[in-house]
Amino acid sequence: MGFLRLKDTVHNKAVSLHDRTPGLRKLPFPAVGIIVGLILANVLVWVAVGIVLDFHAALISTAVLSYTLGLRHALDADHISAIDLMTRRLIASGQRPVTVGTFFSLGHSTYDHSLFILVCILRFL
Repeated sequence: MGFLRLKDTVHNKAVSLHDRTPGLRKLPFPAVGIIVGLILANVLVWVAVGIVLDFHAALISTAVLSYTLGLRHALDADHISAIDLMTRRLIASGQRPVTVGTFFSLGHSTYDHSLFILVCILRFL
């Protein structure tokens, strides 16, 4: 029962903050929640990377280069057009396309990570 009360308290405070902040009021509350969640996930991943790179300092430049190239890859025209097309289709059918980009990136990164794991496995065969 304590967790549910804490969850309700945090949710109510977040909604109150969302309603009081002029710039955030323009965005739907679920969209703000997704953005905050993605930022927290990114911070957690970089903390984990920092811990690993503390033991393997030679990989720092490779990690920064991979992250930078990944950001550039995210803005490729085919990705933007796929997300835009799906967003327009959902709007045309009367649905809210709040998480289209998030799920596109999760699906795309799952495919990329699967290929990475496959290459690592095949390397040792």
